[in-house]
Amino acid sequence: MYIGIDLGGTNIKLGLLNDDLGVQKKLKVATQSETNSQTVMNNLISGIKQLLIKTQR
Repeated sequence: MYIGIDLGGTNIKLGLLNDDLGVQKKLKVATQSETNSQTVMNNLISGIKQLLIKTQR
């Protein structure tokens, strides 16, 4: 299992991929790049956690 990340200026797009690189789950969270790098990193980490929680359902 893999996590793909597209870190954009507006949104962070995350995808959970299987071993064949097929997309299993997707999630989009706001980047908030107009704030600071710590906020962007917190949003990225939060998005990854949300994606993993979504996977367990």
